[in-house]
Amino acid sequence: MEDSMKGKPFTIYIFVFLLLLLILSEAGPVFPDPDSFYHAKMAMILRDQGIIHTFPWFQFTDFKNVFVNPHFLYHVLLIPFVTFFDPLVGMKISAVVFGFLTFFVLFRILKAMHTPFPEWFTLAAIFSINFFHRMTLPRAPALAVALLLGLTWLLFSQKNRLFLFFGSVIFVWFYHGWPVLLLSVFAVFVAEVVASHLLFLGSFFQALHTAWQARKKDIFVVCGGLLLGLIFHPYFPQNIFFSVLDIFKIGIVNYQSILPVGQEWYPMTFVDLILWNTSVFVPLALCFSLFLPGLFLSKTTQNKKDISIVFTFLFLAGGYILLTLKSNRYVEYAIPFIILTSASMAPFSKHFFEQELSPLIQTWISKKSWRKKTVVIMLFLLVSIFAADTIHMTLQKETYYSEAQYKPATDWIRTHVPAGETVFHNSWDFSLILFYLDDTHNYIVGLDPTFMYDFDPKAFRTWQDIAAGKGNIKDILSVFHARTIVVDTRLDDAKTFMEQLDHSSLFTEVTKNEWIHVYHSTTSL
Repeated sequence: MEDSMKGKPFTIYIFVFLLLLLILSEAGPVFPDPDSFYHAKMAMILRDQGIIHTFPWFQFTDFKNVFVNPHFLYHVLLIPFVTFFDPLVGMKISAVVFGFLTFFVLFRILKAMHTPFPEWFTLAAIFSINFFHRMTLPRAPALAVALLLGLTWLLFSQKNRLFLFFGSVIFVWFYHGWPVLLLSVFAVFVAEVVASHLLFLGSFFQALHTAWQARKKDIFVVCGGLLLGLIFHPYFPQNIFFSVLDIFKIGIVNYQSILPVGQEWYPMTFVDLILWNTSVFVPLALCFSLFLPGLFLSKTTQNKKDISIVFTFLFLAGGYILLTLKSNRYVEYAIPFIILTSASMAPFSKHFFEQELSPLIQTWISKKSWRKKTVVIMLFLLVSIFAADTIHMTLQKETYYSEAQYKPATDWIRTHVPAGETVFHNSWDFSLILFYLDDTHNYIVGLDPTFMYDFDPKAFRTWQDIAAGKGNIKDILSVFHARTIVVDTRLDDAKTFMEQLDHSSLFTEVTKNEWIHVYHSTTSL
């Protein structure tokens, strides 16, 4: 089996298979979340208007006065896709291209590590349901993960510090999650300390000094690049204040206990993490179980680089697993670093397996054809399960979003509501689709409810109560200055809210479809 899988043909087969899965995942007009509509619109605005510093479309956030685009370079890269194709089709094509690139970067790092079976580790990442799903989202995370993996490898290998420096600058301009690169700096440094302490048996402070001397240039290069990226950012100095809100209040504190935050910010159980990513945890368990005996058996135990790379990826994988148990969005970082942890242990594990276990297994299993058939059957089952799950996730129209669901609402609003008026909506997320379809009107809040809560907690509570059918309908006119309401019927309290509107003499239903109902009032504001 090993001989038949070696060489470029197997690599080509894997990436052709990956490309087909990516195309399949993007088939159809639906999107997993509304963010893709926002990114498409922002790329179009950047193309047509240049850099904008106010965002009047979300009236009950700070954005209406001071706006920071944390995905600036991502939107620059999207411009060709939304220009040469229908914008939403372009977003799907970009997801295929960027997702493919991320897996390719992971594969190239595995090759650079000289790990055995880099194709199989890449395949394990492809079979990770959570990771594959995150990498197919028409959003920034796919390229952000690729950039983080590449910069982490440059940081560890101490190769091309010029690329490392400018890559750090680009990361700040590209993605609001740039502080994760500091975790890589910390992991590389601590791994250097641990490796020095274990191999040379000196004092901890001596190991700390040795690690600092070995890594101080890389630390200064990355930190200098991040600082330069912040200072010379197109939105400086507002980007500093935005980072405090976006990174600290949303990413770290996370108001999930008091706000209806996005699904990706809720925790993932450890059981679900393993079940949805079995293809990644099985190699980790195998490599980890054979790593220590393989380390003692190996003749390269005095190579500090071999040991420090294991600890670097082990620390990062462990850290991101803990973060994933707090907010499931961090799984996009956890999975590739789990793969790299397994791959870094693989040379030691392979050595022990070939020397000690392989002869015993070959004696026990006398017929190789039986082994091959078993592997083929297992792979076929994995592919079938993964493909079925991909198709299922693609066709979940009851939870996914499309342009057709909201276009009747924005068509009516464009025709009957004066430009510049605010439209009330019963959820913070689908306002991004309304914004994409109609930028001649304003909305309450979008991107994250924290932006409204931080701007005006009282208005947030009022909006939340009204959308739940518990508030005073008159406040829609008096507090939010909105005469038009768009209700997504898929929300839990939508029925109660609509019953309240139907019994009100202030609003009348003007249009609807399977997903949305639109109400309007002729009362003067």
